[in-house]
Amino acid sequence: MLIVTGIADDAAHLSSLLAGLPRHRVFTVHLDVEAPALRERIRRRGSLLDEMEENVEYAARLDPSLAGLRIDTTGRAVAEIASRITAEVMSFLEAAASDSSDVPRTNEGAGSVGLPREAVLISGPGGVGLSTIGYSTYSRMAATGRPAAYLDAYQLGFLGAEPRSEELAPMRAANVTAIADILTRAGAHTIVVTGDARTIRSVSDAWRGAPLTAIWLHASPEALAERITQRARGAGPGIPGDHRAGLDGPALAEAIATAVGERTRYDDMPDGTAVVDTSALTAAQAAEGIVARLGNAAD
Repeated sequence: MLIVTGIADDAAHLSSLLAGLPRHRVFTVHLDVEAPALRERIRRRGSLLDEMEENVEYAARLDPSLAGLRIDTTGRAVAEIASRITAEVMSFLEAAASDSSDVPRTNEGAGSVGLPREAVLISGPGGVGLSTIGYSTYSRMAATGRPAAYLDAYQLGFLGAEPRSEELAPMRAANVTAIADILTRAGAHTIVVTGDARTIRSVSDAWRGAPLTAIWLHASPEALAERITQRARGAGPGIPGDHRAGLDGPALAEAIATAVGERTRYDDMPDGTAVVDTSALTAAQAAEGIVARLGNAAD
């Protein structure tokens, strides 16, 4: 079973997104929300506030007729919504399991992927701010007109009960290289990738011959403790699968200790990795430094 979140414009668009998979094997869910509640959620996130009304209007135009299940999420907790979806999906799977004759067995037509024109590979200990700094780096490049793209390796496929497991690093690396190939063919010149050190090394190995800049984000134990504590309290943008959100007491202390221990994982990075000390920097300042380090290499 594969769970995908996103937006499908119509039936044809949905079919193109899941090419080769029979339509009756796709269970679709449409999540509704009343406009005032949507505005409040956008305010709480604290980002893209200038696009709030545009997003509210767009949400109102979405056609829910494709969905096998439609849920109004207004006033409902995430856990309640997830439980409802899970129950419906399990029923759907039980019905579908009786006939597996038309399930695609291979990824027919899949070929090798190409190299990016340029790549920036960023890693660091947990809680250092990988996703925020990586996205900020991409945003600064894009704002200058540089055709850049961003991939967060941790977000490219949650599998099993331990989606951040090191054993899944090869899968994360394969997902990165496959999607980067699509982005490159679509016009991306610079691919910014963030992920754990093992995934980054695997991506680097796969992209031998391409211009690569590898960066390790360093932070002092005190800085890591402060950042992880703030994430646990809900500060910063919401990140799917954020395993630090809501931690306190011994669990929070353990998360901090784990991150501090990961500071030595720099040795797992590709040869020639540059170290950027973010201890006294904001995410914006760290990203600005990375962009400055790259200079005009991609021009």
